[in-house]
Amino acid sequence: MMVPLRQLLIVREHETLPYPEGTACAEVLKSGEKGGTSAKLIGAGLVIGGVVKGLGDGFKLFKTEVETGITNFKNAVVGLDAFPSLLGVGYIIGPRVAGQMLGGGYWPGSF
Repeated sequence: MMVPLRQLLIVREHETLPYPEGTACAEVLKSGEKGGTSAKLIGAGLVIGGVVKGLGDGFKLFKTEVETGITNFKNAVVGLDAFPSLLGVGYIIGPRVAGQMLGGGYWPGSF
Protein backbone atom coordinates (compact mmCIF):
# COMPACT_ATOMS: atom_id res chain seq x y z
CA MET A 1 0.00 0.00 0.00
CA MET A 2 2.99 2.34 0.30
CA VAL A 3 3.43 2.78 -3.47
CA PRO A 4 -0.10 4.05 -4.31
CA LEU A 5 -0.18 6.32 -1.26
CA ARG A 6 3.36 7.64 -1.64
CA GLN A 7 2.43 11.06 -3.06
CA LEU A 8 -0.21 11.74 -0.42
CA LEU A 9 1.34 10.30 2.71
CA ILE A 10 5.02 10.81 2.10
CA VAL A 11 5.49 13.79 -0.16
CA ARG A 12 2.66 16.05 1.03
CA GLU A 13 2.36 14.92 4.66
CA HIS A 14 5.98 14.11 5.48
CA GLU A 15 6.42 16.84 8.11
CA THR A 16 3.15 16.02 9.89
CA LEU A 17 3.37 12.21 10.00
CA PRO A 18 3.26 11.13 13.65
CA TYR A 19 4.61 7.65 12.94
CA PRO A 20 8.37 6.95 12.93
CA GLU A 21 7.95 4.14 10.42
CA GLY A 22 6.33 6.56 7.98
CA THR A 23 9.17 9.01 8.53
CA ALA A 24 11.74 6.27 7.91
CA CYS A 25 9.99 5.20 4.70
CA ALA A 26 9.83 8.79 3.55
CA GLU A 27 13.56 9.32 4.14
CA VAL A 28 14.47 6.16 2.23
CA LEU A 29 12.25 7.07 -0.72
CA LYS A 30 13.54 10.65 -0.83
CA SER A 31 17.15 9.43 -0.71
CA GLY A 32 16.47 7.05 -3.57
CA GLU A 33 15.04 9.87 -5.67
CA LYS A 34 18.01 12.16 -4.97
CA GLY A 35 20.54 9.53 -5.99
CA GLY A 36 24.25 10.16 -5.52
CA THR A 37 25.60 9.99 -1.99
CA SER A 38 22.18 9.46 -0.39
CA ALA A 39 21.43 6.43 -2.54
CA LYS A 40 24.90 5.03 -1.86
CA LEU A 41 24.25 5.33 1.89
CA ILE A 42 20.98 3.41 1.51
CA GLY A 43 22.74 0.75 -0.58
CA ALA A 44 25.56 0.44 1.97
CA GLY A 45 23.00 0.01 4.74
CA LEU A 46 21.30 -2.73 2.75
CA VAL A 47 24.59 -4.58 2.25
CA ILE A 48 25.68 -4.20 5.89
CA GLY A 49 22.27 -5.34 7.13
CA GLY A 50 22.41 -8.37 4.84
CA VAL A 51 25.88 -9.30 6.07
CA VAL A 52 24.84 -8.98 9.73
CA LYS A 53 21.72 -11.05 9.11
CA GLY A 54 23.66 -13.72 7.21
CA LEU A 55 26.42 -14.01 9.81
CA GLY A 56 24.04 -14.01 12.79
CA ASP A 57 21.10 -16.10 11.60
CA GLY A 58 22.65 -17.90 8.64
CA PHE A 59 26.09 -18.95 9.91
CA LYS A 60 25.21 -18.64 13.63
CA LEU A 61 28.43 -16.72 14.40
CA PHE A 62 26.69 -14.70 17.11
CA LYS A 63 23.35 -14.66 18.90
CA THR A 64 20.70 -12.40 17.46
CA GLU A 65 18.24 -13.09 20.29
CA VAL A 66 18.95 -12.86 24.01
CA GLU A 67 16.36 -13.77 26.66
CA THR A 68 16.27 -14.15 30.40
CA GLY A 69 13.44 -15.34 32.62
CA ILE A 70 11.73 -13.18 35.22
CA THR A 71 11.74 -14.66 38.70
CA ASN A 72 8.32 -15.50 40.18
CA PHE A 73 6.51 -15.06 36.85
CA LYS A 74 5.77 -18.29 35.02
CA ASN A 75 6.83 -18.21 31.34
CA ALA A 76 7.72 -14.50 31.49
CA VAL A 77 10.92 -13.36 29.81
CA VAL A 78 12.70 -10.17 28.92
CA GLY A 79 14.51 -10.30 25.62
CA LEU A 80 16.37 -8.43 22.95
CA ASP A 81 16.40 -9.13 19.22
CA ALA A 82 18.96 -7.62 16.87
CA PHE A 83 17.24 -6.89 13.57
CA PRO A 84 19.34 -4.88 11.10
CA SER A 85 16.18 -3.41 9.56
CA LEU A 86 15.01 -2.01 12.88
CA LEU A 87 18.46 -0.66 13.64
CA GLY A 88 18.25 1.18 10.31
CA VAL A 89 14.85 2.60 11.18
CA GLY A 90 16.21 3.72 14.55
CA TYR A 91 19.07 5.50 12.83
CA ILE A 92 16.74 7.28 10.41
CA ILE A 93 14.21 8.45 13.00
CA GLY A 94 16.94 9.63 15.36
CA PRO A 95 18.00 8.84 18.90
CA ARG A 96 15.23 10.80 20.69
CA VAL A 97 12.30 9.01 19.06
CA ALA A 98 14.14 5.67 19.02
CA GLY A 99 14.80 6.04 22.75
CA GLN A 100 11.13 6.80 23.41
CA MET A 101 10.08 3.70 21.49
CA LEU A 102 12.66 1.56 23.30
CA GLY A 103 11.53 2.90 26.66
CA GLY A 104 7.88 2.23 25.90
CA GLY A 105 7.00 5.88 25.63
CA TYR A 106 4.32 7.27 23.38
CA TRP A 107 4.56 9.63 20.45
CA PRO A 108 3.31 13.12 21.47
CA GLY A 109 -0.18 13.70 20.21
CA SER A 110 -0.94 10.00 19.68
CA PHE A 111 -3.63 9.91 22.36
